[in-house]
Amino acid sequence: MDGKDFTRSCSIIPPPSDIGLEITFHWIGHQRTSSGTYFFDGMKRGDLRMVIWQYTIAGCGMVRRDGKYFPVPPGSAFLLTLPDRHTYYLPDEPGEWEFLYLSMSGSSALRIARELQKIHGVVSQVYASTPVVELVGEVFRRGLARDLNDPAEASYLAYRLMMLMASGNSAAAGSSKDDLLTRMHQYCLEHLAENIGIDDMADFAGFSRSHFCRVFRAEAGKSPYEYLMELRAHTALRMLQAGNVPVKEVAFACGFAETGYFCKVFRKFFHTTPAAFRKKGDPR
Repeated sequence: MDGKDFTRSCSIIPPPSDIGLEITFHWIGHQRTSSGTYFFDGMKRGDLRMVIWQYTIAGCGMVRRDGKYFPVPPGSAFLLTLPDRHTYYLPDEPGEWEFLYLSMSGSSALRIARELQKIHGVVSQVYASTPVVELVGEVFRRGLARDLNDPAEASYLAYRLMMLMASGNSAAAGSSKDDLLTRMHQYCLEHLAENIGIDDMADFAGFSRSHFCRVFRAEAGKSPYEYLMELRAHTALRMLQAGNVPVKEVAFACGFAETGYFCKVFRKFFHTTPAAFRKKGDPR
């Protein structure tokens, strides 16, 4: 596909059912936008009561909730409910956002989504696992082909999708160090905008601080602090590349309470300031 904006979507609301199904799909689509006018307010969507899932293919969008900013870079997804005090948007041009999206309605969809938000937040890799994205792709193809008209089957697939997200981080932590790194990467991404540190990472892993640092360095080849700073810096880099989000907002979204410290860390990794990088691009 070329770089132009597009929207390809379909309604997959099945016919009414006599058995009172409590979860089903509503809309599903594939969209690319480069417009700074792409903006949705969770309290200004009329009488809609539903769940919204959105997965980033390219570019980077932004979710704002409870006064915090959460980037949605490629390979991640958000899960939101309506009504709710949030906004999601593409920052001012230049930049673009390409994504898959779907909405689900029903009391069970809302209840499960709110429980998932309590555990994983609104932006999480749990919502973007391969099984989740593959199932959305299947539903999208069938929706376009008008091959999803059975209310019971649509409800089953919607419930299955929610259960895939619910089970995405439920497996008990094993002894595998690879599993530890995978879980820590996910944890850090989910809490990137927060003031997390080594103690928080060790608590999540279920280790003492000293043991966690030894195990993490042995597997990752760097300390947990170095890993976290690198993740913050590279996420900020993608946000600066993807759109015109103010540097201060990028800093907050990536966990830097002070813009000055953010600029210092950014310079350490990329040998330039965030403002200079945005103006001239990557100088290397």
